[in-house]
Amino acid sequence: GISGVYLGAFEPAPRLWQRLWKGTGLLLFVYAVLLLIGAVTGGANPMQPLDRLSFNASGQNSARELEFTTVYNLEQLEQQVRLAKQSGRAVMVDVYADWCISCKIMERDTFPHPDARKHLQEMHLVKVDVTANNAEHQAFLSYFGLFGPPGILFYDRAGQELTDWRIYGEI
Repeated sequence: GISGVYLGAFEPAPRLWQRLWKGTGLLLFVYAVLLLIGAVTGGANPMQPLDRLSFNASGQNSARELEFTTVYNLEQLEQQVRLAKQSGRAVMVDVYADWCISCKIMERDTFPHPDARKHLQEMHLVKVDVTANNAEHQAFLSYFGLFGPPGILFYDRAGQELTDWRIYGEI
């Protein structure tokens, strides 16, 4: 916003080059206002500052997240797999950390994608949070042969891991 004002967004511009700077200043000012609105509404993407305000045809917020159950260790994951088995649902496990940029990208772009969402809504979704990167988290990653997040694991309806379906890294 300040750049826009500095470039003369609100000043008279009699000369051609001054009008060019004024136009640039106005664009920067409008973009700054959009960024401010986006930040206030919880947006985190400067390339799409109003993303949180967009609505799909049904009137629901398009940025609505899928519901993941967050766990922090292998024991808690195994408990979630047992619960899913009892309800006859397959399981997708997202190995995640707050500091993992690829995890954030997948959370924002991959999981909400209509093709992915269609399948994920039928599954029990579990997020294993390894943000602390402590000994327990390192043991978890080692158990599944993961170097670190992101990683995706799948379990069938019988509670058996589908090891051939493991995904390492960002998709």
